[in-house]
Amino acid sequence: MHRFQDFRRHTDYTDPCSRSSCLPCFPPHGSLYSAWTPPLPRSWAVILLCATGSIGYLPVPVLTAIVISALLNVVEVYLAVRLFRVSRQEFYDLDRNRAVWPVKNVLIYRFSENLFFANIKILQSDIENNVREDTKAVILDAGAVNSIDITAADGLVSLADSLQKRRIRFYITEHSQNVNDQFRKLGIGRLIREGIVRRTVISALYDMGMREPFPLDIPENKRERARRNQYFALSPEEENSLEEFAWAFGSDAVREIEKQVKWIVEQIHGISDLEQLSEAGLEEKLEFWHSLGPLDEDELLRRMELHIDDLPDELKENSALAVRLIERRRRVLRDRILREYPNIREHLQEKREVLEQRLQKQNPEGIRKLHELENQQEIRNSY
Repeated sequence: MHRFQDFRRHTDYTDPCSRSSCLPCFPPHGSLYSAWTPPLPRSWAVILLCATGSIGYLPVPVLTAIVISALLNVVEVYLAVRLFRVSRQEFYDLDRNRAVWPVKNVLIYRFSENLFFANIKILQSDIENNVREDTKAVILDAGAVNSIDITAADGLVSLADSLQKRRIRFYITEHSQNVNDQFRKLGIGRLIREGIVRRTVISALYDMGMREPFPLDIPENKRERARRNQYFALSPEEENSLEEFAWAFGSDAVREIEKQVKWIVEQIHGISDLEQLSEAGLEEKLEFWHSLGPLDEDELLRRMELHIDDLPDELKENSALAVRLIERRRRVLRDRILREYPNIREHLQEKREVLEQRLQKQNPEGIRKLHELENQQEIRNSY
């Protein structure tokens, strides 16, 4: 599997309040942040609580000395020196990792901390300052983001809209399902519905139409080595069986999948549409969630067959033909997977059996009718 990180920044603001006095002058990066600890002696706490007014009578030099003393105590020099000796990578902020290669026309940005009001501007400016004229997509690796506040949520929407105006795709990836719940609570659930939120960086690249081997900006003298290092396996994006929907929508996953299926069904107006679908697939019929992988498409097609009664009258009268055309597409997908991965035939069959069991629980009456139709027309045997 290629490693393709394009741009990284480590901004470890672990607590927006405890170290706020140091942020303007000492931007913390990596584990070095542990070296800053603002002092608050008990005597000063008493003064601040009970005698705040008297501080105003102190001479300016005295106040200056207090500030300087506080700042000197903030820096735990021994800890900084220790970090420097143990790991210079921890001590310095490295914007770029030399061991990875960028994907062509894609900015992959990793933000290594929770998002809140104090650092959302950093994320926005870093991305906007590193977008180039040939950039076609920005992928935010938010694997380290576990929480987000309302200001950061508004900032993400603003960034998404700004990039959209520049015809640049924007994706938020790798974070936990909990963050998606926060998106919905903060009123930015549209980022999920519009397909901006994706489970992995690779699924975002797939949504752009990219496939392995991804086009990388590799120096000429290293391309042959990179080519030899490639290996192909069935990726999570290709075998997840709409696991990405479960990750994105949680307990609403089945409902959202059904919405997608109904949207597809609404785009089918006649036999010609089904014939086109059997040749080209579902991508053009989907509103937002594109390129979910062959097994994802296979599940959506199977669910479509349970909605034969929702198709136009012309197609309902020719339900056997409609199912045949859908099954033709499923056969194309199966054959394509087996050509690329000939050793997973049994695995593929198991995945389809699991899908049938899942649908049997979700829609037993629909499965019963579909099996009757298949048995009458011997559709399954012919395809």
